[in-house]
Order: sequence, then C-alpha cells, then structure tokens
Amino acid sequence: MSYRKTKKVEEKLQNRRAKILAVGKEVLAEEGYKNVAIKTIAERAGIATGTFYLYFANKDKLVETIAEEMYRKLLERIRQERAKYTATIDKLQISMKTCLDVFSEEKQMAKILLIQAPVKSV
Repeated sequence: MSYRKTKKVEEKLQNRRAKILAVGKEVLAEEGYKNVAIKTIAERAGIATGTFYLYFANKDKLVETIAEEMYRKLLERIRQERAKYTATIDKLQISMKTCLDVFSEEKQMAKILLIQAPVKSV
C-alpha cells in the first residue's frame, strides 16, 4: 500500500518549499551566489539542513528554481504589456520599459538575475 499525502500534508510541504525559496532569494541577494551557504538558508527558514535537501538537490538547483520563477514572472508581465500594442517598435519599447520597471520595483529580483545567478555555458 502506497502512502498518499493528505491535502493538509501537501499544503505544508508547499508552504515549506515556498519559505525556502523566499529565504533563498533574500540570502542570495544579500550574500551573493558564491557566499550562500545551505546551512544559512536552512537556519533562516527554520528547518534542519537535511530538510533542505528534501526540496532541492543542491544550491545550484535552488538558484535555478529561483531564477526560473523570477523569469516567468518577468516574461508574463512583459506579455501582458505587449498585448496592448500592435506595432513591432511599440512592442519592443514596452518590453524594454517593462523590464526596467520590474527591476526597479523588485530590486532583489534584479540583483539575483543580473548579478548573482550563475550563468550556465551553452
């Protein structure tokens, strides 16, 4: 018989993952990628270091997840703004403006995406 997670357990797991991501963003923005320690993130999130690894394989996976989430939010906002225009030049201008607006509003996001997140070679 396999174990099925109850709705309450599933919600608790999702909340803990969200907490790790939120704390990870803070620590990454404050300390930079090279200086981020899993132990620091775990302590601030109120979990054991081993618990971190139930959610993310390593620091790179955490940072990758944070960056993907932020890029998704950024791209969705750009899509919404671009939908208001028909001319290509207008779409290009609003895309650039929206990107700058989002980075101005969410400085933590900008710091992580533009400075802290490691770049993977292609």
